[in-house]
Amino acid sequence: MGLTFFESYGQNSNLNPADKFFNFLNHYQVDSLQTLLADNFQLIRTYTTYTNDKKSFIEKYVPNSKNFNATYKVLKTTQSGQTTDFLVQDQSDFLKYLNIDIPRWKVQVTTNEQEKILLVTIDTTESHQAYLTQTKQKGEQFENWLKQKYPDETQEQLYNTAGLLIQRLKEYSKKVN
Repeated sequence: MGLTFFESYGQNSNLNPADKFFNFLNHYQVDSLQTLLADNFQLIRTYTTYTNDKKSFIEKYVPNSKNFNATYKVLKTTQSGQTTDFLVQDQSDFLKYLNIDIPRWKVQVTTNEQEKILLVTIDTTESHQAYLTQTKQKGEQFENWLKQKYPDETQEQLYNTAGLLIQRLKEYSKKVN
């Protein structure tokens, strides 16, 4: 692990901006992402109206990803000019401990002339409906269990206290498995 970790970071400067984006995001490197993203950066999801600008991406999306221990595993990449298309697997402790099938997403990353990330668009794949159904059903079961077991614990505490969400998910998964 140690040598591979060192080698992958030693070669980081050879990666294109889109590959760097996933590398930095998967390691929750806010400072590196801050530098890589254009000031007018947008993260758009085709399946909802909610978007992230640079500020909300750095201050909310990345910390939430870290709290869920979430990463994207790149399965396929194609590049054309300033656009790189990825097929990724969404992996997180939330999905793992609630036993939710791992969804795949189509992600398109567009850079500007300065090699800054301008736009990230996340689109669904055939796994989306199953993901929605399982997330709703199993997420509600987890929340009901939380309310019974920890009635004084707020969602804000759960999602903003480092390690608490993962601790509760592990405890819950032992109960249901």
